[in-house]
Amino acid sequence: MTGLDWSAPPRPDFDRMREGLGDLLASTLESVERWEWQPMDSSLEDPEPFGEQSIGKTPIRQRKNWTPKDPAAAVRYGWDGSGRLRVARRYMAWGEGVVIDRDQLLTFAFHEHGDHVVIRHYRPASGGEETRTLEMVRRRHEEGGRLVELVTWPLDQSQGVAWVRKRYVFGVDGRAVQATFQREILERVAGRFDATRGAGWFTARYDDSGDVVEVHRQERTLDGARCGPAKLVWRRTDAEALRAAEQRIQEVLPEAVRAWVARARPEGPAYCLALLYGDSMGPSLGIGTVAELARWGAPRSDERLEMMWNPAEFDCFDAEPDELNTPELTEAYRVTAQNWGLDGDEKVRAACVRAALDLDPVTLFPDAATPLLVYAVDLELVDFDDNIRKLRRGRVRRAAEGLEVRAAS
Repeated sequence: MTGLDWSAPPRPDFDRMREGLGDLLASTLESVERWEWQPMDSSLEDPEPFGEQSIGKTPIRQRKNWTPKDPAAAVRYGWDGSGRLRVARRYMAWGEGVVIDRDQLLTFAFHEHGDHVVIRHYRPASGGEETRTLEMVRRRHEEGGRLVELVTWPLDQSQGVAWVRKRYVFGVDGRAVQATFQREILERVAGRFDATRGAGWFTARYDDSGDVVEVHRQERTLDGARCGPAKLVWRRTDAEALRAAEQRIQEVLPEAVRAWVARARPEGPAYCLALLYGDSMGPSLGIGTVAELARWGAPRSDERLEMMWNPAEFDCFDAEPDELNTPELTEAYRVTAQNWGLDGDEKVRAACVRAALDLDPVTLFPDAATPLLVYAVDLELVDFDDNIRKLRRGRVRRAAEGLEVRAAS
């Protein structure tokens, strides 16, 4: 990767593209002669060599003559008469002020000569319809159809990316063995955007049958030198390995939380321990103290209720606890993340709720305020009420919310 070309690829004319979106949408839909449903994670519109594996996901098996129970959890693909994929329809919730309905919010990917443009078509709550371009993806193929380069430009550069370029290296057997990547990142500094760059590669290993076995990621400096060791991002696993990883999380996560509490527990009595989860394993942890309750107002006041169950507001909050990021747990997280697919969010939630259920407040906090709530929650607290029901700790919650505390003098 020495001698990288850092000249920016020509940016598409998004203004002109916007003007023609209506005609493009109509003509593309008109060209479709065959529709087919596939699972949401199938990503047929992004046919990159080991593309799914490079982002830590196991490719979804395609299904024939499949009809989903819920179209909002699937993709509808359309092919033209020559068998070329022309459109992908994804029914998604996106944007503020949008009336969310499976017939009202669509994502389209239009393919033309190996390129595609991703747009969103939706009906705002105010009425009418809107169509927006999100990004352009341009592909370059060798004679014979082999993909050798892929460049992506997001329309809204305020999101932080100017462009991303991938180039593929092929082995003697014709399989892609490496994908070099370059990206130009935009950071807003003092009212303007400054560009920074990153580079690296993904390396794939295959078995004798031609299936991908594992993929590593190697970060590089701009002149091609290695930055640290290569990182395993995907390895093929079977159902037994997945079950073993799930079992390890179930066994080790509560013990890891106990170890963190023993190290990080603040002085003074506590009223709660929170496991804060997102879309991947490895929860953040927070301990709420009685002293904080006093700062947050009277029992059951709106101010207290708004603050007291959000672990990100706690003085004692650890976004990435060392005890929860050991090599053993990290490997278990990787295996589960690449295999859970669309069920990932709920499985992460279930694992954290189960860990909270396994943690005994009395042994964790002998000097705790009585009672003490151990619970799992998402950052927006959307699951909070339902998780408390699952944990059967509603009485403990109500007691903490009504706890009389005197402010320190």
